[in-house]
Amino acid sequence: GGGRGGGGGGDDFVLDFSGDVAQGASRLQALKARAVNLAPAGLLRARGFCTSSPSGLALTGVEVQLGPAGYTRFNSSSPAEQWSLAKQALLSLGTYVLECFHTPMHLFGGTALAAAQRALPFDSLAHGALEPSSIAAAGSRPPLGPRRWFLRSGLRL
Repeated sequence: GGGRGGGGGGDDFVLDFSGDVAQGASRLQALKARAVNLAPAGLLRARGFCTSSPSGLALTGVEVQLGPAGYTRFNSSSPAEQWSLAKQALLSLGTYVLECFHTPMHLFGGTALAAAQRALPFDSLAHGALEPSSIAAAGSRPPLGPRRWFLRSGLRL
């Protein structure tokens, strides 16, 4: 969820957790906005403003929606407690949105793994190779085709 412009003060990128969908937004941006809109009301809507430099991105400001009137901007010149709380609001909502994408990936992976296991005979050696720990170990090796991995591990398809 970053894009150019919008924040004033020379900001290069905006991490937008407002829940708004801009015209021409990508599918991923629309999904992110849906995740934001599903967040509990206790998580304040926020936008983070970053500027790029040779050493990476630096957070230059955070806008937090404190009520129906709109957003209030905080930055490093704001009182330390306010700046800290604004960053925490951005991080809290960002973590919620991240988990909205992260958790379904595990659910999909578990479902795909279960379907693959059910497709193999239970007494097959390959059935036992489709355990989460085996898949993780296979995923950390240099890329081998599935057949080469099975042959190298001594299993037969």
